[in-house]
Amino acid sequence: MNKQERIKLFKGIRKTNAKFDKATKAEKRVMIAKDILKYCNSKVIVASHGKYVNFNDRALDLGASAQGELHKIPKCSVCALGSMAYAHVVRKNKCDVGEFNSLNQYRSKRMISDLFSDKQLALIECAFESTDHRSAAHYAGVSEGDRSKAMDFRDSYGCPAEERGSSEDAKALRLIMQNIIDNKGTFKL
Repeated sequence: MNKQERIKLFKGIRKTNAKFDKATKAEKRVMIAKDILKYCNSKVIVASHGKYVNFNDRALDLGASAQGELHKIPKCSVCALGSMAYAHVVRKNKCDVGEFNSLNQYRSKRMISDLFSDKQLALIECAFESTDHRSAAHYAGVSEGDRSKAMDFRDSYGCPAEERGSSEDAKALRLIMQNIIDNKGTFKL
């Protein structure tokens, strides 16, 4: 996807911001999940475990608005939480380029915590990474059973964590986002 196509994609999504602003939290979560699927399909984002947000374009002004600069980045590697932060920045810029390129678990969660509960974010993180984010899950009130189910999520849909790669990570991210859409804004195991 070239720069002009990315600009068109982002503008099309931002045109729905009035609807986004009036939506309930659950409706906003569905809209974010749908945005992420569009980004995956257009290859603007590349799902990658272990990376919240990663791009290597040194030509960007690190102090500039991330929302205003994202169209210049051909591809951005993201995990599940990073993809949600990416989608939220396209809609509702909350940071500059430097902060966006250095997102970690805490900053990603903070950026989207107005839409997703800590428990939902912990389950989504465990499901995408297929690892035990025990401390994050514990503090979010996730039971051992739910954490275990979340860690098995990828395997149950035929994209095992042992065979990680961009296609398996992309499939897992799509499954998680479709789950959120199908369940009207809630990630369910």
